[in-house]
Amino acid sequence: MKFGVDLPDYGPEATPDALADRALRVEAMGYDYAMVSDHVALTPDVQHLFPAPFYDPFATLAWLAGITRTVGLGTTVAILPYRHPVHTARVAANIDRFSDGRLLADLAEETWIFATTGMCHDIGVAACTEAGFTPQASHAIGDWDATLAAVRLGLGVALVPRLAEPAPRPEVTVRAFSERAPSRTVFAAVREGSQTSPEIAAVLDALRTVARAAVTA
Repeated sequence: MKFGVDLPDYGPEATPDALADRALRVEAMGYDYAMVSDHVALTPDVQHLFPAPFYDPFATLAWLAGITRTVGLGTTVAILPYRHPVHTARVAANIDRFSDGRLLADLAEETWIFATTGMCHDIGVAACTEAGFTPQASHAIGDWDATLAAVRLGLGVALVPRLAEPAPRPEVTVRAFSERAPSRTVFAAVREGSQTSPEIAAVLDALRTVARAAVTA
């Protein structure tokens, strides 16, 4: 079980200094998450309960990402229909990068889809563990296209290698990892002496080109 604190990001007392102080206290007390709320349009009935200013949750999390060091960051609610999903995913990915991957903890309560066995499975579990939570695995799938299809059907979330990253589609949101993204080493195995073959040499050159492009992308 994980514990978090909802930081009031609204009202005259929610100054930047006050938010920073509360977030640092939450972190020092050992809580798992510092969370903020969301209201896009402050109608009169909303203002009665949550007085202005009501800060944007993603802007607030970006501010807190530069102040805190270990606590997980997230929202108690985010009103997604008022925001374009591509823009929301981009902002979330930026905060995840600025916070050194701590926004991944926002997916702690999701069900996860992992590779069946091997390196990709171990890397995915290790990334979640490093983010501070034990993933709840719902499915184990040995094919990336099938994994993305399961994500599209709402069966869970998944860590997918860049080489298997799908083309943009409205059903799947792709979120970039932080600077400390998991990595794996892929080898091209050929019979000794056969690399001098023009055909095999051409394939190896093409693989090197693709690998360099993936690293620098």
